[in-house]
Amino acid sequence: MNNRQRGLFCGLALVLACLLPELSAQPAPADQPIVPNPTIPETASPTPSSSPSPSPSPKASPQAKTADVAEAGIYISDSGNHRIMYLKDINGEGRKVLGRPGHEPGYFLSPAQIWVDPTGKIFVADRDNNRIVRMDQITGLGWKELGGFNHPEGVASRGDEVYVADTGNNQVLVYDGELKKTPLRTYKDPRLDHPVGLWLDQNKDLYVTCGQDPPGGRVVKLVDPADTTGAKWEVYEGQNLKQLGFAPSGMVTNNRQLWMVDPAANRLVRVDNFQGRSAREWGGYGNNLGKFRNPVGLGMSKDGNLYVADSGNDRIVEVTGNDPKEWHVYVGNHEGVGLRNPTSVFSWCPVPAPPPPKEDEDPKKRPKKPKGT
Repeated sequence: MNNRQRGLFCGLALVLACLLPELSAQPAPADQPIVPNPTIPETASPTPSSSPSPSPSPKASPQAKTADVAEAGIYISDSGNHRIMYLKDINGEGRKVLGRPGHEPGYFLSPAQIWVDPTGKIFVADRDNNRIVRMDQITGLGWKELGGFNHPEGVASRGDEVYVADTGNNQVLVYDGELKKTPLRTYKDPRLDHPVGLWLDQNKDLYVTCGQDPPGGRVVKLVDPADTTGAKWEVYEGQNLKQLGFAPSGMVTNNRQLWMVDPAANRLVRVDNFQGRSAREWGGYGNNLGKFRNPVGLGMSKDGNLYVADSGNDRIVEVTGNDPKEWHVYVGNHEGVGLRNPTSVFSWCPVPAPPPPKEDEDPKKRPKKPKGT
């Protein structure tokens, strides 16, 4: 390299050194899409774009509006990799990933429960960032967050109300659908000690898995949302189970049955009612199909298949029947970075979709009343 080339090289380096700090200091708008950066590996988070595409206009076409809500499929909190993931099916089709360790939009720290409500909004209990995140898409479009919690591990939404398991504060909080800062209601009761997972059934009744082993856990059904006293609550504490030790962390309901994962005993549990009728268990410690290691998340498809976040085995297990030989597993190693301690899996919300908003009537188009009426 001659002296002229050295001079040009040094001048270019000086210009870049001046520009890079200024460019990196520009914050990402929180209400804009988070666009994946193809130059970084999958383990890193999609970086907020310096020139993101605009949010959809309220007057957008129905086709455009449909594309801006969450897709049907399997949603996973891949907690050990500090990211969330979408799969079209258990084979890994349509895989999309968002996240790496951090505090900014598009970043997570040990994300816990993930939920998609009837309107298509995605919610994440971003545990170690002490916040709840809401998005329109897995890309981060429409990112909104609400902080001030103490390691929240559970979140669920029915569209008009959002429920948060504020785990470190031993309470469940209720917010409006827009996540306004002031909660609508607070549930704080000894039976809700250490709330972890939330579930909403087709009647919009709220279920909370809570407690630790020892001394023991329980499932609490908050039958009447307006009842903060707990007078009508139902509680299941592991009656009729074979193995001692019960601390459920995730659950779903199907045809009035309660399905739970119990990491305290590495098992999947089903009971017909809150008295433990017809209790049945699958599992035990291990990594073969039919065995689990610290299963902490549970989801259900619209067809009734179950999905277990088998955290200690770094996998999602699709339970399709009583015979474990028929089950399917997703670990993700062949598609990129594999799962690491997944803690939540979601596929379907049984809460009915809210009715479409009524359009404002045009006074000019209203029929005229006959004279004399």
